[in-house]
Amino acid sequence: MPYYVYIMTDDNNSVMAINVCRNLARKVIEHKRENNDSKKEKKLSKLLYYEMHSKHENAMERDKVMRYWDENYLKQVIALQNSKFMDLTDKLFSQLDMFDSDGSLIR
Repeated sequence: MPYYVYIMTDDNNSVMAINVCRNLARKVIEHKRENNDSKKEKKLSKLLYYEMHSKHENAMERDKVMRYWDENYLKQVIALQNSKFMDLTDKLFSQLDMFDSDGSLIR
């Protein structure tokens, strides 16, 4: 199972959080559930960017490097994969074959 470096943001794309995980689909679902259950001011609701790594060390190193990038450069990197800054959750789930034949999410 690969490791993922991913970026989540709020609805306004004003807050960006870079993280590493093993199961990206689960983490995205957790973030979205937290938004429904939380009164946090800044809710991470959109998956903007993700990349896979075969080794944990590589994912951690990439995470560390990305955290030092300034916001403009980070947005340029995101735009290479996601030029409209749309939520990539559906794309991720379809790539992972997480939808049933009727289009409902497999839990």
